[in-house]
Amino acid sequence: MTDPLLRIRVVYISSHTSWDQWYSLPQGVTLGQALEQSGLYTALRTELADEGALDELQVGVWGQISTPELILQDKDRVEVYRPLTFDPMESRRRRYAHKRSQKPPRPRRQPRATVSL
Repeated sequence: MTDPLLRIRVVYISSHTSWDQWYSLPQGVTLGQALEQSGLYTALRTELADEGALDELQVGVWGQISTPELILQDKDRVEVYRPLTFDPMESRRRRYAHKRSQKPPRPRRQPRATVSL
């Protein structure tokens, strides 16, 4: 016999707020319904004063971006992703350029003398 309730974990982390809670929800619940029932969207509306900022958030399950219509399974981890404040690749390029500018240039190798027999 299967359990009629699913155990779903809802996770959201920002610089101001951390939300990581387990919920027991009925079979057939969608990702959007789980977020509404968790109360996370209500809490985020107060944190994100700009209503448009709430629409920019993406949601997913186990690191895979999904739609709110996705039907959840037992022990799924529902995640809310906030928009990036910087481009990770650009940040890496800046760190590399800075690190390279701090090092003294390497001396060039002298070509080996060839010996003919």
